[in-house]
Amino acid sequence: MPGIAGTLKSSWLRLISILFSTLLVSCCLPSADYPLLAFVSLVPLALGLRNVRPIQGLLLGLIFGFSAWLVSTWWTINGLMNMLDWSVKAALAGLFFLCLYQALPYALFGLLCGWVNNKKLKTGPFFCASLLTFLVYLLTEIFPGSLAHALYSWPIAIQTADLGGVHLVHFFLLLCNWLLADILVRLYRQEKILPVCVFLLVLLAGIFIYGQHRINHFHTLAEDASSAEFINITSIQPNIPIKGYEGIALDGPFAGPTGALVKATRQAAEELPDTDLVLWPEVPKSINCACEDFQMQGVAAASVKIEAPILLSCNEFDYGNNPWIDTTGEQLNGTGRHTQKSRKIDKKYNALWLVGQDTCRLAYRKVKLVPFGERTPFQDLFPWLKTYLGRKLEFSPGNGPSLIDLPGGKQIQPLICYEGGFPGLAAQGVASGAQALINVSNDAWFDSAKAAEFHLALSLFRAVEQRRPLVRCTNSGFGAHIAATGEILAQSLTPMNERTARQAKLYCPEQRTPYSWIGDAWLWILAVIVFLIKAAVFQKGFIRQKNPT
Repeated sequence: MPGIAGTLKSSWLRLISILFSTLLVSCCLPSADYPLLAFVSLVPLALGLRNVRPIQGLLLGLIFGFSAWLVSTWWTINGLMNMLDWSVKAALAGLFFLCLYQALPYALFGLLCGWVNNKKLKTGPFFCASLLTFLVYLLTEIFPGSLAHALYSWPIAIQTADLGGVHLVHFFLLLCNWLLADILVRLYRQEKILPVCVFLLVLLAGIFIYGQHRINHFHTLAEDASSAEFINITSIQPNIPIKGYEGIALDGPFAGPTGALVKATRQAAEELPDTDLVLWPEVPKSINCACEDFQMQGVAAASVKIEAPILLSCNEFDYGNNPWIDTTGEQLNGTGRHTQKSRKIDKKYNALWLVGQDTCRLAYRKVKLVPFGERTPFQDLFPWLKTYLGRKLEFSPGNGPSLIDLPGGKQIQPLICYEGGFPGLAAQGVASGAQALINVSNDAWFDSAKAAEFHLALSLFRAVEQRRPLVRCTNSGFGAHIAATGEILAQSLTPMNERTARQAKLYCPEQRTPYSWIGDAWLWILAVIVFLIKAAVFQKGFIRQKNPT
C-alpha cells in the first residue's frame, strides 16, 4: 500500500506540474502580456517528465500538448462556424481533434523520454531540447506554431532565426527551460550547479548579443541606403464584417466589399501618396477575378487615382474547355422569359491579381490551402473525408512561388493568409529574387483579436528568417509593416475592427541569410547526431551488462 500511495502521489504531482506549465504558456502567448515567461514556462513540464515510464510519459505529454493548444487556439471554434458553417457541436469536435493532433509531438516526446529512462540512459537538457524541437518540426504541418512565437514582440530574442529559422529559436528556448529544470534538480540533490549555470548564462548572452548586433547592423545599412533600396507599400484595412456585407451602405457609388476597398483606396490617395503598391486583404465576401468587373467597379480608376497598381485577393475560376450552356427561366416580374449562359467550373483558385492603369493580370495562386476551409486534407487517401466534411467545389493549389514585378524594378513574394505560417514559400521566393514579402489575410472569421495576433506572430518570423521586409495586410486588424529585423514599424500596427490604411517605407537588404541557403537541414543533422550518441551509449551499456567483468 505505501508503494501504491507513493506512486499515486507522484502521478498527481506530475500532473500538477504539467498543468502549471500550461498556465505559464497561456501567460506568454503572442496575445498575452508576458513573453519572457517563454524562457521558464516549460520548466514544470521538464520536471514532470523526469524519470517517467513510457506510457506515463505518453499520457502526460498528451495532456500538456492538448491543454496548451486548447488555451492557445480556442478561437478556432469561431472560424469553423463562420467559415465552414459548422454547428457548435461540430466546431467543438473540430477543435478537439485539432488539439489532439497538435498534441502528438508532446505525447511522442513523453513516450520516448520514458523509453530512454527504461534503458537507463540519461535524458539531459540537450537531448530533450533536440528531440522536442525535431518532433514539433515534423508533426505540426497542419497548424504551425510553437513556444518561439511567444517572442515575436521582442525582436532581440529572435534574431537567430536568420541562422536556423523559427525552429532554432524554439530549440534555444527549450534548451533554456530544460537547463533551468536541471539546475533545480541539482539544487535539490545538493549537486554542483556552477557548470550548468555558466552554460545557461553563456547561451542567453549569446542569444541577446547576437540579436542586438544583427538589429544594429540592419539599422546601419538602412541609414546608409539610397532611396532605390526602399519599398513603399500602402495597405488597406476595410473592416468588412463576415455577415451583412451585402448591406454595407457607403456614399455615392461605393457599395459592397469592392466598393469599400475602392473608397478606402481613393481616400488613401489623398492622405498617403507616393506609393509603389496598394495591398487589399482577403475579405469575407469573395471578389471574382474578372478584368471587366474591376473596370466597372472602379478598381482600375482607383489605381489611376493613387498612381500605383493594386494587388487584390479574388476567386479565380478555370473553366477548361467546357462549352457555354444556355439556360432559360421565368423573369422575376412574370413578364416573360430570360436567357442565361453558364459553364462548368473545373477548378477554383484563391488568387492575387494585379490591377493598374495599363495592367490587369493574374499575379499569384495560393499554394498552401487551409485544411477543410479551402481543401479537404488527405482526400486522396481517405475519400470519405471530403464526402462528409468537404465542399462540392474546393480550391485547387497553385503551382508554386511566383514573384510579382512592381514599377521601379522591385520584386515581391506574396503569401496568402495561412501561407505566412510556413517558411518554405518565402524561402523559395527569396531564392528566386524577391526583395520583399507580403501577406494578405482575413482573420475576421475567428472573431478574436487573439487569433489575429497569433497569425501576425506566425508571419513575422518570415521577415527575420529571410531578412526581407514583410507587409501584412488584413481585413479586420493586426496588419503591420515589418522590417527585416522583425521590428514592427511605429504606427503601422492596425487596430482591431476599424477601417484604416497604413503606409511605410521599408529597407530591402540584398544579402541572403544562412537559413535561406540551408533551410531546416540542420535539424536533421542534429537529430542524426543525437540518435547516434544515444545508440552508442546504449550499445556500450549493453556490452557492459553482457560482459560485467
